[in-house]
Amino acid sequence: MSTASTPKRSALLAFTEIALFLATATAAFGLVRIFIGYGFLKALVVAAVGSHLLAVLARRSRLPLVPAALLSLLGGGITIGLMFYRATMWFGLPTRATWDAAFAEVRASLSLFATSIPPVKAEGGFFLTAVLAVWLLAFVADSIAYRAKATMEAILPSGVLFVFASALASHRMRVTSTVLWLAAVLAFVALHRTMKEVQSSGWLSGHRRGASQAFVKSGVVLGAFATLFGAFIGPRLPGADQKALVHTRNPGNSDTYHLSPFVNIKKQVASRSTEEVFTVKSNVASYWRATSLPDFDGGQWSSELKQGSAKGSLGQTNPGIPQKDIAATFTIGALSDIWVPSPYLPVALTKPALNVKTKFDRETATLMAPGNIRKGDTYEIAAQVPDVSPDILRTAAAPTSMNKRYLAMPDNYPKELVDQAKALTKDAPTQYDKAKALQDWFRNNFVYDLNAPDGAKTNDIENFLESRRGFCQQFSGTFAAFARSIGIPARVAIGFTPGILKDDGLYHVQALHAHAWPEVYFEGVGWLAFEPTPSRGNPTAEAYTGVQRQQAGEDAPAVTTTVAPPSTLAVNNTPVTTAFRIPKEIEATPVAKAKASAWKRYRAVLIGLGVIGLVALYPFALRRVEHIRWSRRRKLAAHGADQLAVSWHRATDVLRQHDMAPEVGETPLAFAERATRHLRIPAEWLPGLADVVTRSTYAGHVPSDTQLRDAERVPLKIRTLLRQRFTKRRQLTSILDPRDIFRSLPGDAPRQRRFG
Repeated sequence: MSTASTPKRSALLAFTEIALFLATATAAFGLVRIFIGYGFLKALVVAAVGSHLLAVLARRSRLPLVPAALLSLLGGGITIGLMFYRATMWFGLPTRATWDAAFAEVRASLSLFATSIPPVKAEGGFFLTAVLAVWLLAFVADSIAYRAKATMEAILPSGVLFVFASALASHRMRVTSTVLWLAAVLAFVALHRTMKEVQSSGWLSGHRRGASQAFVKSGVVLGAFATLFGAFIGPRLPGADQKALVHTRNPGNSDTYHLSPFVNIKKQVASRSTEEVFTVKSNVASYWRATSLPDFDGGQWSSELKQGSAKGSLGQTNPGIPQKDIAATFTIGALSDIWVPSPYLPVALTKPALNVKTKFDRETATLMAPGNIRKGDTYEIAAQVPDVSPDILRTAAAPTSMNKRYLAMPDNYPKELVDQAKALTKDAPTQYDKAKALQDWFRNNFVYDLNAPDGAKTNDIENFLESRRGFCQQFSGTFAAFARSIGIPARVAIGFTPGILKDDGLYHVQALHAHAWPEVYFEGVGWLAFEPTPSRGNPTAEAYTGVQRQQAGEDAPAVTTTVAPPSTLAVNNTPVTTAFRIPKEIEATPVAKAKASAWKRYRAVLIGLGVIGLVALYPFALRRVEHIRWSRRRKLAAHGADQLAVSWHRATDVLRQHDMAPEVGETPLAFAERATRHLRIPAEWLPGLADVVTRSTYAGHVPSDTQLRDAERVPLKIRTLLRQRFTKRRQLTSILDPRDIFRSLPGDAPRQRRFG
């Protein structure tokens, strides 16, 4: 019976490993029911592939579990850092800033988890946690399957991810994701059990071949039936479409999103990227607003958006208030988001040419594209901006029709902060004057500092107020909190500043123009933007804010501002919780640009030198790894008979690389004679080794030291002889082929006999 008729153990192991990877990948695919779009799948696949490959490399190199786990954690940290926080890394290695940024985003997402309703945008802490979970679960699954050699337990890690997605997700692609995961799991179970059956058989157990093949066939049939049942019969069973007995999703309107886009804005601003996100043709320069965040819990500004129709009239303005009409045409570039930028207040979407149907949340005046806007999308929008003066705003009545949502403050909000806001506005008689006083206090006593601490360790508001330095999220959020604390309805808006007006008549908006600002509600007028952030100015709000237009990359207006020392009203040590835990922005100064350019130059040199060094060391590394593997096997052999078995296994391993392997049921002596004739090996080498191994195993012969040394040399002599017969090209290929160090060594299975 030829060896070719029996699946090689190494091939079976490889197929089993692929099946386990597919189980992880299909479970990760199930997250399409939680996240919007499909772009996030690339990162999850990279995490699954990277983790499984690293686990395979560590396992096949005989690395113990603990060092392998540490290696996996390091690999995961590097991979996730390169995906999300490349600017914080040092020569490709994660730094403390990398961990701070990652932990900050995870903490920020925890406050939203209980109230978020899928699908949500794949960003921030939610997405980061998903990638990390895929990486860790892939390593755990590999360890259970091949170190503990447990089959059913090995599917639990991917099962945890699959059940989590199923419990919390929407109905999107429910059947497809279930079928894919179930098929991958059944394939793994069948292959893994077959592999264990093959590995547990010895060289005399040829009868197991038929059983193994039958097991594979039965597993395939059973898996196909179960998959078809789940895909086509299960959804049609009575009660399949009824409500769940236990509601694991958040109750309420299924068309509601509870998201915080601060993370996305942070990434755009912090990158200081000049990548063009969209262009606007508009008769008026304006802030291009994406959405607003009305909900403040002391730790996070967020929004709950309801998807209404975007047809017909959108926002409504007070006809008794002077308005400035805006007609704007947007063309999307690199922006991919659920929020559709527009001037505020949008009143009609006149010519939508988007790839998805748009929705509108009337309370926050937010346009949404649940499937994400994409490059090339265009739309025309009509908007109206109140053209009001300070005198009009001073006559506005106290807000009576405003939803309490915009005055809500957490119970643990410190009284000292309330007292500070009251002291700053005590001489302001009207709501407008109070809002203006707060705005001017921030602008005149604080500095827009891209290098200010991000507040990941201590209270952000406290740090901000004490240092008098920060960036847009801190200015807008603290202003809104101060305003609410003294009875002024306020919220935080996010979007973009106008961008750069070029000769083509278009405003070219870049990623660095991402911005956040507060909005204040005036009875009878509506929501108006204020600008507490120094070096920023809204062109449509200059009449009542007194702030000239300015944005990133533009010179400051010709006014003098001073930084006052902290007043006696500064915040004391009372702890406050807020959610501006975001990494520091990186200022695009000429010095910074020069450093970045220099880094690119010598980075290329370092990469080139590293590649040359790796190529030079590659053959030596392969041989070294191979030597270490066999040396470890020999050290574990406690007796002479076991050491002879190691030498025999190594000899058969060399011969397998030349398409010569023992047949099922073939004795060592018979195989040695056949291999000697076929490969023209000297007659005393392999038959002599087979003879002493057989006598040692079955006749109780105790090998001498000379016999042990001779036995150890036989595999090396055979390999050298056979390679000398190769052509130069094949010799080089043989030396550089890395498959030898990944292949499972003969005799590795705990229950396998000495020969096999």
